[in-house]
Amino acid sequence: MYYEKRPPLISVSKSGEKYHSTLNYLIEESGDGYEVASVTIATDGPLSEEHYGKLVSAIVRSRYSEDDTEAIICNYSLTPRSSVAKDEMNELQQWRAMAKERAKDAIEYVREGCGADQAEVR
Repeated sequence: MYYEKRPPLISVSKSGEKYHSTLNYLIEESGDGYEVASVTIATDGPLSEEHYGKLVSAIVRSRYSEDDTEAIICNYSLTPRSSVAKDEMNELQQWRAMAKERAKDAIEYVREGCGADQAEVR
């Protein structure tokens, strides 16, 4: 997604009893604006530590489906010396590490009070 102004790390909307938290996990300057990759999760309450796993999964799934993940793991298990299988597994692991870091950053952002009150709430 493209934004002219830098978007907030987290934006929150509420629909009925559900909170919809959007985490902009990759924000890169591009020309006159920002290219952004984001995920949205629905929760029963404001974003907190208990949602860490859900955030990580959402970021991982934004690039790798369950089928893709299973195929990469199976290919690596069957042919661990294959350079293609190793490369695919390394890319998956790097993406997972990034997802964990971004989820941790989001939880810390909220814990410090920047997410609940200062995030863009619609």
